[in-house]
This record gives sequence, structure tokens and C-alpha cells, in this order.
Amino acid sequence: SVIDEGDLADVGRDPDIVSTVGVLVTIEDLDRDNPMFLRIGVPPDKLEAFGVRVVDGVSYNATAADEMMLGYRAARNLDKGVGDTMQIDDDTYRVVGIYATDQEFGDSASMFPLVSLQAEERKPLHPLRWLHAYDAEECGREINEADEAIGLHTSTVFLWSEVFPVRR
Repeated sequence: SVIDEGDLADVGRDPDIVSTVGVLVTIEDLDRDNPMFLRIGVPPDKLEAFGVRVVDGVSYNATAADEMMLGYRAARNLDKGVGDTMQIDDDTYRVVGIYATDQEFGDSASMFPLVSLQAEERKPLHPLRWLHAYDAEECGREINEADEAIGLHTSTVFLWSEVFPVRR
């Protein structure tokens, strides 16, 4: 699903929503062994809210065009570590951190500053993650009923992240 910053703010005003995080997810054909490598753009100040723990190195800078982090599974599979460089298409990135999300897709992916990935891909926001007191299907139904223009599809929205039972 694609929503803009205004829609994200509207969702965040729901009293049952604890937090929202806008992200951009793109797929890169790295090579024969990695034909669907995920690139996830997340603002660095929202990494914790998105469920990301930096386990080695540091997070990227908010506007860095040449910094990235790798999930620990991706780092292992690509034989990369903090300080290494990685070529994606015609661009070279420096791996500044290794992260864990406790989610297989996320840990096998890469993360970039959201604004840099948006500029490179020429795309706005986002699939998103939020913490809600209900399950994913019910949450998606409630938001769609409140604003049909948003048109969230829970299978897309929650493919990359989870909804946790959080009570206020």
C-alpha cells in the first residue's frame, strides 16, 4: 500500500494507535543468489520504533547518500561487515551498521536513510508499521472503514512488519 505523510498522520491520530513509522521498500536484483534483495528506507530516529536493533557499528546518518546497514543474515550471506562497501547498480555504499529485527525478511535485507532512498527511487511513502491494541486484520478494516481513500491492504502492510498487542 502507498500512503503519504498526511494519511500517516491521520492514522496516527487514532487513539488506539500507539505509533506509526513510514518506510519505503524496494526490491533489487543483486545477483543470481539474491534476485529479490530488499532495500528498506527508514528514518534513523524511527529505527527502534520499527523494531530495529543495531548489533554492530552505528546507524546511518539521516541524509547520507552513501551509507547503509545490513541485516545480520544479509551480512552473513553477502560476507560483508561494518566498514565494507557494497555495490548496488551504479552506486557504492559503505556498510556502517549491522542490525537485527527478529524477523527473517528484515534480517535478510538492507536499510537506508528514508530521504536518500526516496530521492534515488523518486517515490514518496510507504508501507508502514504501527502498534495497535487489535489484530492486523481488524486494524486494517477499521482504518479502511474510517477512510476508504487510504485503501490499506493488510497482506501488504504487514508483510514487512508485525502488529503487536499493546494496551494503553
